[in-house]
Amino acid sequence: REHDGDAAFCGSHMQFDDASLDDDQQAWLSLLNETSYTHANDVVAAPLIEEPWLSKLEAAEKNHEGWYQLGVMYYADDKIDAAKKAWKKSLELKANPFALRCLANLATTDKDYDTAIDLYKQANELMTDITLICEYAETALAKKDYELARTITENSPIKSGRLELCNGYAYLGLNDYDKVRAFYDADESFVITDLREGKGGFDLLWRKMHEQELMQKYGITELTDDIFHEVQKQFPSPEKYNFIMAPPMSPSERKKAGLKPK
Repeated sequence: REHDGDAAFCGSHMQFDDASLDDDQQAWLSLLNETSYTHANDVVAAPLIEEPWLSKLEAAEKNHEGWYQLGVMYYADDKIDAAKKAWKKSLELKANPFALRCLANLATTDKDYDTAIDLYKQANELMTDITLICEYAETALAKKDYELARTITENSPIKSGRLELCNGYAYLGLNDYDKVRAFYDADESFVITDLREGKGGFDLLWRKMHEQELMQKYGITELTDDIFHEVQKQFPSPEKYNFIMAPPMSPSERKKAGLKPK
């Protein structure tokens, strides 16, 4: 703001010298000092999405990371096509896992799981990161490619609670209930510190396992209220994994509320 002649957000009593600027901040300062985006470390700088940075980045000379950052800005402004073009331009300049991940996320949103899986595969070949690995496995699960999801989770060089949960769902999809039960029979609890907000944990996996077993037993393919209530009564979630903040809803309750089956 001061560079453009505007007053700083903070008062004069708050002073920060140049030594306090971290790598992320230095990346964006290049737009002011050099009118180009030159940051190119192994990990991209934290994004900015508001003006005047958008206009400055649009007008600046950009490397692959600059195009990635511009795509993030467009995406935040709901300009999806422009974001996609910017990320593709980033990849033209240099193969990088960040633009690949963004494009994979768009493909997942469009339910184009084949494209998403291919993009996540490329991203994981460029960078070892637990979030990339988890999203790769979760996309395989969304496609119902349970064998691929199992392979991804079990070959991962990094482990996490979120990834172990993906492994459980892979075995559930493969109808290997003994493997799923092994999670609950383990002496130590699996602590999921990287679970995304709104996603069910091992309590939901437990319920879905028993619902699926009963559905197969009774020869039906869709969950009914009767099976839902039978599982709730006979197979309550193990106490060490029961972190639900609200009671689960039956299929009819979810339908009445306009919610998708879960």
